[in-house]
Amino acid sequence: MTLRIFAILVLALWTAGAAGAVELAGTVTRVKGDATARQDGEAPRPLGEGSAIFVGDAVTTGIATRLEIRLTDDAVVILGDRVVLVVDHYVYAPGRGRGVLSLFTGVFKAASGGLAQIAGAPFRINTPAGTIGIRGTEFWGEQRADRLLVALLSGKGVFVRNPAGRVDIARPGFATRVPAPGQPPTPPFQLSPAELQRALGTVDF
Repeated sequence: MTLRIFAILVLALWTAGAAGAVELAGTVTRVKGDATARQDGEAPRPLGEGSAIFVGDAVTTGIATRLEIRLTDDAVVILGDRVVLVVDHYVYAPGRGRGVLSLFTGVFKAASGGLAQIAGAPFRINTPAGTIGIRGTEFWGEQRADRLLVALLSGKGVFVRNPAGRVDIARPGFATRVPAPGQPPTPPFQLSPAELQRALGTVDF
């Protein structure tokens, strides 16, 4: 009887631990400056090369910081300084999965991975100004003070949508802007070489 009770207790503890386990979303591959990740209710974890990023993490970067994360589907996200990014959901297996990130403020560059090859574009980035949908591409974005700017760098394209409208960008070097809360994304417009260079400078190591 004692052994049976012990086995039941062990199983209960293991089940509770498994239920509270967090899923791996990616790994830090490069970092310059100060960056942390924090699960709700826990102390911030300093991030360095090789640090794990988990579903539920709130990732923040400091001044003059760059942080590169390789996600589990081989997507790569580079964060600039003073970013707040939350990994809401990230699950991937060949042919299925879903990824949702929330960028509250800051600048980033992303190159999509396996999720972007799945029908329905199940990889997206939410921001206060709109949602960015990704379709096998590399792109750059900046969310500042309720304004959003998104530029396509290469690949099939991205779209930006909010309750006021949706815009698709299919030509590299073109961008869209959400100028204020409640406003629709602007029609795609071409960035000058100098504007593109300045944008990329915000995420260059």
